[in-house]
Amino acid sequence: MRLQVKLLAKGKDLPEAITKLKARRTKVEKQLETLGAAKESVKFGDVELDAAQDDQQ
Repeated sequence: MRLQVKLLAKGKDLPEAITKLKARRTKVEKQLETLGAAKESVKFGDVELDAAQDDQQ
């Protein structure tokens, strides 16, 4: 099975957003492990900047 999920984080500036994203990633890793996903099978891609200002997602 293959699953792709995008994690989003917002902050007042880029460093804050990246810090929030890292915290969210850690939480997701723990949740996936709890669900039985093998840690070595979970991969995270590079951080991407989305310049969209629309909060309605």
